[in-house]
Amino acid sequence: MEPFSALGFACNIVQFVDFSCKLFSSANAIYRSASGAAPAVNDATTIARTLHDLSSRLVAQPTTGPQDDEQNPRGPINTILDDLALGCRSASAELLAALDGLHARATGSRWSSFKVALLTVMKSDKLKDLENRLEHYRRQIIMALEILQSEQQSAVLRKLNGLYEANSRLQADMAYQISDVRAAILNAVAGIKDELSRQDLQTVIGRSNMSSDEFFQGLQDRRAVDIEPLVGSLSNNARAGSQIFVSLRLLKTLRFNSMSFRYSKVAGAHNNTFQWMFHNTFKHWLTSEHPIFWISGKPGSGKSTLMKFLVDHDDIPRYLAHQAGGSKVVIASYFFWINGTEMQKSQEGLLRSLLYDLLRQEPHLIRFTFPDQAQLLDMGYTEDQLPPWERHQLLASFRRLLHRGITGSRVCIFIDGLDEYEGEHEELIQIVRDMAHARVKLCISSRPWNIFEHAFGNDVVHKLYLEQFNRPDIELYVRDKLQSRPDFQVVRARHLEADRLILEIIDKAQGVFLWVYLVVRSLIQGLLNWDRIEDLQRRLRAFPSDLDDFFSHILESLDGAYRVQTARLFQVSLAAPRPLSLLNYWYIDMDEVDEHFLSRMSNLALYPQELAARQGEMGKRLNGRFKGLLEVTTLPNAEPPYCHRVDFLHRTVKDFLRTTAVQKQLVVWSMLQRQDSFVEYGQPPPQTTKFDPYRTLCKSSLAMLKSAPVRYGYLRGPGPTKDLISDMFFAAQQYEMANGASLGPLLDGLQGVILQRIKEFPTQQPGYPWANWGSSDFLTHAIKWNLVLYVRDHLLSTPPSSPLKLHLLDCALRGRFGRNGETTLGPNPQMVETILNTGPHATLDEKARFFAAPPFSAAALQRLPALASVASAGQPLVAPPEMCEGLYSSLMLLVTHNALRVKHDSEVWQGLSALMSSEELASLRRTQQIQAMRKSWNPFRRWFSTRTVAGPPG
Repeated sequence: MEPFSALGFACNIVQFVDFSCKLFSSANAIYRSASGAAPAVNDATTIARTLHDLSSRLVAQPTTGPQDDEQNPRGPINTILDDLALGCRSASAELLAALDGLHARATGSRWSSFKVALLTVMKSDKLKDLENRLEHYRRQIIMALEILQSEQQSAVLRKLNGLYEANSRLQADMAYQISDVRAAILNAVAGIKDELSRQDLQTVIGRSNMSSDEFFQGLQDRRAVDIEPLVGSLSNNARAGSQIFVSLRLLKTLRFNSMSFRYSKVAGAHNNTFQWMFHNTFKHWLTSEHPIFWISGKPGSGKSTLMKFLVDHDDIPRYLAHQAGGSKVVIASYFFWINGTEMQKSQEGLLRSLLYDLLRQEPHLIRFTFPDQAQLLDMGYTEDQLPPWERHQLLASFRRLLHRGITGSRVCIFIDGLDEYEGEHEELIQIVRDMAHARVKLCISSRPWNIFEHAFGNDVVHKLYLEQFNRPDIELYVRDKLQSRPDFQVVRARHLEADRLILEIIDKAQGVFLWVYLVVRSLIQGLLNWDRIEDLQRRLRAFPSDLDDFFSHILESLDGAYRVQTARLFQVSLAAPRPLSLLNYWYIDMDEVDEHFLSRMSNLALYPQELAARQGEMGKRLNGRFKGLLEVTTLPNAEPPYCHRVDFLHRTVKDFLRTTAVQKQLVVWSMLQRQDSFVEYGQPPPQTTKFDPYRTLCKSSLAMLKSAPVRYGYLRGPGPTKDLISDMFFAAQQYEMANGASLGPLLDGLQGVILQRIKEFPTQQPGYPWANWGSSDFLTHAIKWNLVLYVRDHLLSTPPSSPLKLHLLDCALRGRFGRNGETTLGPNPQMVETILNTGPHATLDEKARFFAAPPFSAAALQRLPALASVASAGQPLVAPPEMCEGLYSSLMLLVTHNALRVKHDSEVWQGLSALMSSEELASLRRTQQIQAMRKSWNPFRRWFSTRTVAGPPG
């Protein structure tokens, strides 16, 4: 039982024991003292009604959702409470039976006490036994309350300590609330325990032969306390603790691994730069009612650094508070990153990050924002068992929060890099506009593309182009970096031209801070080499003023011995769906010299010392070979080997490497072979073939899974393991599309590694671990990733049974994973046809039916991801086109193979009308009618085929 649920259950037992014992103790007091007062509930009907109500709460409410017993192991308190509840239910049954007897035997009669009344329907020894048992239950509940007070034994206190830790990890604003709940629970437990102990002592004294003086002396410090308010407080705070627990778990589900990666990677502002932002129209905007401020500028001008500076600046909340008029100020931010994961450049990533940022500061609105998810967690679901977040759902929740939730706070949202969003920018612009209203301000940044100029550029007051303002900052940066160096001071003392060198940098920069950074880095390298002033001038004047020309210059200057490795690593970096770890690059390097290295690897994790050595060595290799175009970033909260990620110096580097000319050059370089490396490994040099980055990415990801450290639960939910598996499936998918062949052996190797890890960490969870990642097993995961050739080869070698085939069709129709491993694309007709054409022919006449019913019903329709994104009732039914793509062709295939019949139901056809055009819908109807007619003619055809038709007379 979950600790807070156990606490609430304990409250129910306390109420029953307290009420039942008082019935007997009141009878004792009346019997021994003429001044004793009769109980407040002294008629049989009221007592029976109260007992029935209290006993009905003595059954622990089972959770209706899937359970994770590892999260809530049974402790001593659970055993005590279960035993107590069982005994109390038995005692309650006896008391209620006796009260029924009283009612039948003496309606309207009065007795001097409840106990005297019971003696009319129960034998004295049986009544005495019942009284003794209730007193024993009171002592047992006292012992349970003592456990609840114990730091070492109390699951509730451990749970509260866990809430403190979770609150700290999530940076949520719930510490005071958790502290209040903890104090209230401990106070209520202490008060209830003291009162029950006082009652127990009173019973002992009352049964002894003490005088009245001794009696009062024994109770002088133990005055009676009304236990109901204490039980109410304990029950309410147990409920509050449970709600805090659910809120923090919901907040945790919004987080994703790379959420703060881009922010942490953005360089901080140089000392004393950007101060001019608070002396122009931006400061006025902060205190105005205008909702949007747009920051634009050339590539490399420092937009992201400026946005980070603003997000972190202490004066921003102060200026906003001036306009807020005493309301709380809440600031949230998001940095798009085109070089990052799918999540880092998507609407889902934006919405999850902003919701997380806002709700951790306004945690009381978490349940309001996500009522359905909160209800599932209340029912016993774990975070991993919740349905995955969908874009439409996040958008609706975000609107609910901004427009109906945060009404007493002033909100300011910073969104960097709108141009780095991977999707329809018009749609993103509309979302930004929807966010802005009276209490929500947005500061956004992007390159000056036409679409953003049209949307935000018409307001000449609330926008700026960074290159028009950052010349003083560039001058400050260059002077600080160069003039503070002793070696530059030596040059400056000898040559007046040294200061002109600084002015030349500032003039040539044209507002592009990245160019300045690279030039200064080159000059510092010259100073370390004791360059003369003439050498420094040559360095500067040879430095291309255009970034692309500069990157081309670096590429051409790479050491020829490293060109094969450099070209291959660049291609894999461009192909990867997210920045890879240093260990990934180690294995990519290994694949160059030994393409069979995987077959010689065990599935044993690397020792920490070996892991650190490989990461250190690879970091030095990258630093020496890539001239700073690739750099290593350390993630603060990640574990080895995932904490060291390799990324491009700047987005402009990736843009440059993707140009047609550079791509051709990289392909040529990657096909070169280093003969000596193969001789060293005792292998003949292979024939020169085109390098495939997706195959190499797949191999390095599998090598990572084989060698990365493992721990309990590492296959659960989102995390680096899921990311590696997603990278591998993504690479296998891209390889199939480019080469028309499957990477079957590598995928089988992946399945082998996962099976071994499951043996090392066994679990009872069905479909583990694939159920955590949106599938039911390895094969359905391959279907979700659209690995048509792999699935075909697998089904040809192992033909599926009819039920399995229908299950696979069900999976295929539900859509495909996008680049980030979430269901965002419609079904692939090729996959549907591949499954239909293998194994037994699935028809409507078999017991195993598609979607578990012969017709395609309304319930089946609701299982399509595309329909889940359709607006609610009363709204226009419009589903995202990418989710509908392939649905019509897939349904047609199923209908023509007689594996599907769409039910003649207006609800079904109306739902389908949201997913396909009217022409497609009409075609589907006609095809189904034709199939039905053909099927109805089949018996006649078989009958005619058995008859001999006479020919014409001869």
